[in-house]
Amino acid sequence: MASTVLLPSQPLFLHLKKFPAIDNKFTRIFMEMYSNTDSLSRYSKKRFDPLLNQVLYSPDDVDLEIINSLGRDPYFTHKATFSIPENKPVRDLKALFNKQIILDDETTLEIETLKVPGFIGIADERQVKNSENNWVSGFEDIARILERDGILICVYQWNRDLYGIPLDLRSSCPTDEVKKFWVEQTLIKNDGNHSFAIVPAQQLGNRHEVIKTFATLDQPGGTCYRNTFFDEENNGRIAVAQHLVFPDYITQEQALGYTNTIVSWMELLNCCVESPPVFDGSDPTRVIDRKTLKEFLKNAVLAILGESDAMAFFKQPENLTYCSEYTYICLNTPIYPFNQPGLTLLLDGDVVKANQLLELRDKHNNKQTTRLSILSRSPKFQSFNILMPVVSDDLPPLDTLVAHYEYLVNSNSLPFPPFRISHILNNAFHTVLPKHKIEIKKLVTTLAKLLTIIEPILIKQLQLNDSLDHSRIASLREYIALAHQQLEQKFDRYEEVDQVIDSFIQKIDLLFQGQGNHQYLVPPRIFVDIGQRDRNNHISQGWGFQLETIGALVYQGAIKNNSSKLVI
Repeated sequence: MASTVLLPSQPLFLHLKKFPAIDNKFTRIFMEMYSNTDSLSRYSKKRFDPLLNQVLYSPDDVDLEIINSLGRDPYFTHKATFSIPENKPVRDLKALFNKQIILDDETTLEIETLKVPGFIGIADERQVKNSENNWVSGFEDIARILERDGILICVYQWNRDLYGIPLDLRSSCPTDEVKKFWVEQTLIKNDGNHSFAIVPAQQLGNRHEVIKTFATLDQPGGTCYRNTFFDEENNGRIAVAQHLVFPDYITQEQALGYTNTIVSWMELLNCCVESPPVFDGSDPTRVIDRKTLKEFLKNAVLAILGESDAMAFFKQPENLTYCSEYTYICLNTPIYPFNQPGLTLLLDGDVVKANQLLELRDKHNNKQTTRLSILSRSPKFQSFNILMPVVSDDLPPLDTLVAHYEYLVNSNSLPFPPFRISHILNNAFHTVLPKHKIEIKKLVTTLAKLLTIIEPILIKQLQLNDSLDHSRIASLREYIALAHQQLEQKFDRYEEVDQVIDSFIQKIDLLFQGQGNHQYLVPPRIFVDIGQRDRNNHISQGWGFQLETIGALVYQGAIKNNSSKLVI
């Protein structure tokens, strides 16, 4: 991407002309903030390590007997029972995120599908008993992380539920429903089936003292709202958590301002967005650029303020929002900080409406009932256990800060872009079939089988309809047939195989070029894929921040009493 570097001699306020809604007061704030940039402290990722050293545990520190005794998610049981030959207990937590791939009768691969630094204990209860029958805090560790990081972006993984069950690729029969389920789970989803956020919360203790705890937020109709995602009935769930890592030039105070912005927008959107009735990957991605993000967020503000057209906006089928889309939209909100200048920018200069929304926030934080608490689908928000963090008016839009220190970003780009199908397939093929573990001939044979198996899965993921999209389906089948033909040749180098697959994947992207929301996907795995920063080089990169996987969340009661913290 071409970039224009802003030199220190270029005053930032010269670049504020593209924000016509910003008043003179806001411009003065920016000029004062950046008159002496040398005084800003540097924000380094290394500052995260001391705390993580205190809350991360090794696989040996987790009691497998307790893990295996915990109940399985009823949603998983409902969705996957027909495909699971048996529920196997976890024998080795070091291999929890491994997958066996059967290529042929002689070859079975053991693949690490994602990497986590360690395990973090979590429970919804204030105290739980561990394997030594001692009482331990259920959420102290997670509350400490939230106090520093502001938010965790999580993906519920079915790795425990599917542990020890291999993906068998010896046959390529596309009508085998069980095989399609396994390929979709492994190849398309990487066993990630739900996304949500963990945010700061509070509760009163026995002596009416305020205790810092956590809450989980996802889209209305999601799985978090019985209590939290880790309530007592569902403490067998395992999720992979990511935190946000900002560039060194963003101070810790500014970083928390942006994470607080994300939290506030999550709470606001939870009050007005609606969920699709079926979560099968067929719902289109509505927000794909700056224009659609602004439209979505602006309607959210107006809906909370009671405007009927804005409320109707979220009832329209194209605006229904599933779990990972909800999280993805909120991750892009630092473009519009949840403060008066940011909201005024969003509302095209309407400072009155911006102040009305902030007044609702302040009333909620004072535990007064408002449209926010009435419309929210989160019990913890309704009961004022979740508050809306106050974001300083000094915090600029994230792209403005990036422009000052690095380059002018594309005016229609998002800091956290969506995936295309090419990103998913590239990640899938490179994860499941690592070239360094497979000889070329077997790699080619397996890829040919996979191309046959994934045809119906791609038709579903690309939201193709037999009657409406006949030409696109025909083109897809033509591309698969061509790739099959090309894979029949003799290959001497892995790079030659890559060229065939890359060409096939690029053709699929071109099927929807210019087709807006059908061109983009936001599966739950997007957050873990991007969180694996040292592993995945085939994904879209945004700007302003990165996600980083910090650990797998497991039931706090399964952490052994004599555990030693994992040093990283």
